[in-house]
Amino acid sequence: MKRIIFVAIVAALYVGSLLWKSEQVKIANNKDVPTLYRYWNKNGVPVYTELAEERSLSNTVTVTGVKSNGKVIKSLVAPRVADKLKIGAIARITKDNEIYNGRITFISKNVDHLSGLYAVEVTFSKSIDSKKSLVIQVEVGHLKNSVVVSRSAVSTRGGTPHIYIVRNKNKVEIKDVVLSGNNDEFYAIKSGVKSGDEIVISDQRYLKDQQKVLVVKRAE
Repeated sequence: MKRIIFVAIVAALYVGSLLWKSEQVKIANNKDVPTLYRYWNKNGVPVYTELAEERSLSNTVTVTGVKSNGKVIKSLVAPRVADKLKIGAIARITKDNEIYNGRITFISKNVDHLSGLYAVEVTFSKSIDSKKSLVIQVEVGHLKNSVVVSRSAVSTRGGTPHIYIVRNKNKVEIKDVVLSGNNDEFYAIKSGVKSGDEIVISDQRYLKDQQKVLVVKRAE
């Protein structure tokens, strides 16, 4: 008899635990759990922005070279890049928070038949201590009265350059743009944006056209 009572008690406890777990599952399913996406839909995706402005821009191309000797850096560039370069063009290297200024002092007249590239030499005002390849920004023009935005404002995902303009302070409009020049910090925009437009410069991967946004910081 005692054994039967013991088994009955154990069975009752087991059934009770199942009922309790079932009730907890119902409570969890009915609970309003906040999620990041629900927060964004209600308050807007947090973004950083800046204002597009009209000003001059030094248009540059990027070439990569290695130190030859002393203050000279040698590079090999494709024909489309060589066509933009001129003897005396201003060049700049930023390394370890230091800026090195130089000029193009040599461009080969003929393309190398083996590589299909032109040889270029850049001479700097002081020697650069480096055994690795160096990234050189060479000025190829100066654009006046251009609408300028930070490089981080322009997205090329999908193959077409586009930007995210904040409209009415809480929604973004995706606009395709035509670029007219660039350097290592900025893009010049030929069409698609005007001076004074508020542009998203933070991560744009989660933004869709007419997406609600919350501007948490605007660059001055």
